Amino acid sequence: MLQRFLVPLDATPRAEAALPLVTVLAKALRQPVITLSVLPDTATFDGIEHAPIIDNLTETRRRYARHYLDGVSADLQGAGVTASSLVKTGPIADTVLSTALDLDVGLIVITSHASPGVERWFLGSVADRVIRTPSAPVLVIPQSEGCKAASAIGEIIVPLDGSDLAEAALPYASFLARALPAPITLLRAAPPNLMITAPRPYGMDAALPTEILEMLAQTAQAYLGRVAAPIRDQGLEVTTRFTAAGSPADSIAEQAGRSADPLIVMATHGQSGLGRALLGSVTDRVIRSASAPVLVIRATPTPGI
Repeated sequence: MLQRFLVPLDATPRAEAALPLVTVLAKALRQPVITLSVLPDTATFDGIEHAPIIDNLTETRRRYARHYLDGVSADLQGAGVTASSLVKTGPIADTVLSTALDLDVGLIVITSHASPGVERWFLGSVADRVIRTPSAPVLVIPQSEGCKAASAIGEIIVPLDGSDLAEAALPYASFLARALPAPITLLRAAPPNLMITAPRPYGMDAALPTEILEMLAQTAQAYLGRVAAPIRDQGLEVTTRFTAAGSPADSIAEQAGRSADPLIVMATHGQSGLGRALLGSVTDRVIRSASAPVLVIRATPTPGI
């Protein structure tokens, strides 16, 4: 589980913000790291008279990328991590995905810009494609101006909605909790149509009646208790929390804000369009707005540890 890390880098500080947490995880899980640089495909240039210039430019870029990645690998090795590097040419998302498949990668690590309205490096079409395509789990690390690079994990937050889909994240959370070690928080938010802050039609009061809120809390805590029991039986520290204030994505962000070094672990179908489940409604918002790293698990049969 989570064997071999693939870390695409483009020689920018924003992409390099993934490296501190990659180092921590690679050492804790005893996994090698493969850094990848994807160069643009020069086949799109027309005109044979320019071929020598294009070839020279391609070779210069390749030498620079190789030199850069070799330096990153040397730094990782100096920190006690087994590391290697690859330079490839082609479309970024397709190349990342094909490399992950060819190398049987267990984790893809990318960075994103956490500020809305600002162009993101990987959180746009590339990250969207990587996350939604059947592939390895993807660790999305937010990075924006003034945002400190994550370098530790002090709490693992697992949002649950009562579905098998959401619970697909639990084996990964348990695996990480044992290796790091770190406590797990199981979070259940009220369904969006029952949020106490949601506007109420037909003159209904915005706040839920106390008895309904208490019933929701009791049901959620009973569910969380059942889910937490087998995790505690593994000797792991688990706490549970139910909240009915704000949207599920806001509740997750609020919980992450309580921790100095949180990691959010969430599951998705990895589908696009109307067929996608949690990623479209909650996980997508969390990835785009959270200030904490988000480990996105595609809901498939759980691999062995």
